[in-house]
Amino acid sequence: MKIKSIFILGIAFFIQPMFGQQLLFESDGLRIEGTVMLLEKGDKKDKYLLQIKTISTQQDCYYPASMTVHSKTKKKIISNKTMGSVKIQNATGLFNSESIDGDISEYKTEDGTALMVFSKDKVYAEEQKFKVPAGIEPVITFTEKKTVKRLDGYDLKLDGKVLDGNWVSDCIQGAIQLNYRDTGVADFLLVQNANQQSKWNRRSAQVFQKSDASATVTYDKSSNSLIYYNNDGIRCVMKHE
Repeated sequence: MKIKSIFILGIAFFIQPMFGQQLLFESDGLRIEGTVMLLEKGDKKDKYLLQIKTISTQQDCYYPASMTVHSKTKKKIISNKTMGSVKIQNATGLFNSESIDGDISEYKTEDGTALMVFSKDKVYAEEQKFKVPAGIEPVITFTEKKTVKRLDGYDLKLDGKVLDGNWVSDCIQGAIQLNYRDTGVADFLLVQNANQQSKWNRRSAQVFQKSDASATVTYDKSSNSLIYYNNDGIRCVMKHE
């Protein structure tokens, strides 16, 4: 049986009557499967069990969450973690859908949006009992709300995942230790070289500036390096050890 795709108001809708196991969604190795089992037949309503399995078989798959600023703490928090939802269209009662959520990853995009992840080979399972009018086949739909991509499909925010650790420079002797800090309101770098420590504040998605405004470091994604510039015109390249 083919999956029929219907697009309503720009939202992908995958719909079909379901018995046994059916493929609801597939993209970049991410599969969402549904299994419907009849539990009980009644005079007016039939009772079913819907089991949903989400798995990425090729690589980790990522999608963006939504971020808001907490009114009291002023810290950034995740407000929406859902990639999509499975709904029993002809179920009776209020509880007729299940959200499809991944895990919070360690990555954020340049604009500060947190990325959710479906980890490779991890099974994400949900189930729900529901009823439909007697003799009527359940109709199950999947609505895709966020597009999943490989990690390299995003421009990532420069944070501790990239920055923390020891770096070496072509113009400074000895190791340079970088420690990224994020308070939820602002983020910055602590840079340790020999016995000197300095604080560098973020100026843009890929740039940090020394607190006395005497120098900047800019991340170069293509070479996975940091480019150091100071006000005297000195330029250095820094690489992770």
